[in-house]
Amino acid sequence: MTEISGSLEYYRDGENVVAIVIRREVQGKLSESKVFTPPDWKMQVGFSIHRSGHTVKPHVHSPAQPVKWDARFEVLHVLKGKVRIHLYGKSGRRLGCTILEPGDTIVMWCGHRVDFLEDSILLEVKEGPYPGPDLDKIWISVEKDQ
Repeated sequence: MTEISGSLEYYRDGENVVAIVIRREVQGKLSESKVFTPPDWKMQVGFSIHRSGHTVKPHVHSPAQPVKWDARFEVLHVLKGKVRIHLYGKSGRRLGCTILEPGDTIVMWCGHRVDFLEDSILLEVKEGPYPGPDLDKIWISVEKDQ
């Protein structure tokens, strides 16, 4: 199920939000800092908006309480090109599909497939540590895509 609210798209697997697309247009709609991810996610993603002259005092972030997740979080930000992202739930059920263009970002912790529609450059952020190429991905069986 997909909810579209302005420049944000939420993808759900049942009751759980498993992916959020943040469209480039959201930048012009915000006047204050905003976190887009649910508070219980291991990765918090949002925009920090401050006026010139503002200072955030020196700090570190306290470790979060341990949370059990069955997948690592991933953020893809399109710098150049065009990609199609297919999203899948735990059972392999297709949750939806979205196209990302330069300036668009997706935050997800669900099964996914990426089709490169143009030569592209993506900034990719995943939870570490990196287990190496043989253990980084778990291949899943999915419903047939349309």
